[in-house]
Parts: sequence; structure tokens; C-alpha cells
Amino acid sequence: MIYVDSIKKEDKLKEMFGHNLIETLWSYIESNKIKLYNNANNKQTTLKEINTDNLLNLESIYIPLYDSLGNQSGTKKIISETTPNIFDKITITQIWYYNDTKNIVFCKIPSAVLTVKKYPNNDFMNNTVRQLKLVF
Repeated sequence: MIYVDSIKKEDKLKEMFGHNLIETLWSYIESNKIKLYNNANNKQTTLKEINTDNLLNLESIYIPLYDSLGNQSGTKKIISETTPNIFDKITITQIWYYNDTKNIVFCKIPSAVLTVKKYPNNDFMNNTVRQLKLVF
């Protein structure tokens, strides 16, 4: 388990080209090269579906819509966009193997789980587990 904000800048592990591990994987998530699952129901999804349906229960607001005369004609719901900086933890699953003929130990990483930050000002969101599972 790696907490994104708990490692000092000079001690960062898995930092690639100035990005942390989540930011590095993000372009592959956006292009659907990494399978993405909603960890709540274990259904495969896409980043577009997550943003459209607000599957991570991100903060949202309603803004009023007005007609040409200035009268309110309705409201529109605006949802925060899913970006790498909303995640504060990545949990990596590893499967370790030992090859006794070559006398080597190696591991494979089949999946990882990204966890959304808990915000102190919203009790509802703090009690909701908001995670995405990446399958490699």
C-alpha cells in the first residue's frame, strides 16, 4: 500500500518523469488500455462512465439555468471530474513465485486499487468507500 502524500519528495518511490505511480498510469486508464472496475460492485467500467454517472460519489453542485429573459428555467448538475489527484492511496496486489530450477523469485502484479481521498467537511463521503480497481 502506497500513500501518495505520505512520502517526502526526495524519498519518493516509483516516481516516473516527475509523476507518481497513479499519475503515470492515468494516461493508460484514459485510453482504456488498463481494465477499470468499480470496486463497489466489481463491474467493468470506463472513465467516461465514472464521470457521467458519478460512480465515485464525487462532490457535485447544482447551478441554475436562465432563459433569455433572465427567468430561471431549471438547474444543471455539475460533477467534479475524476483526475489522478483525487486518489490518495494505491494498493498493489502482488503474486510471488519461486522458480526452483532457476533459483529465482519473481512477482506479478495482477491488479491495484485506487482509493479516493476522504474530505473532512463531508461526513457522507467519509463513510463511503470509493475505490477503483485496475486490472493489468
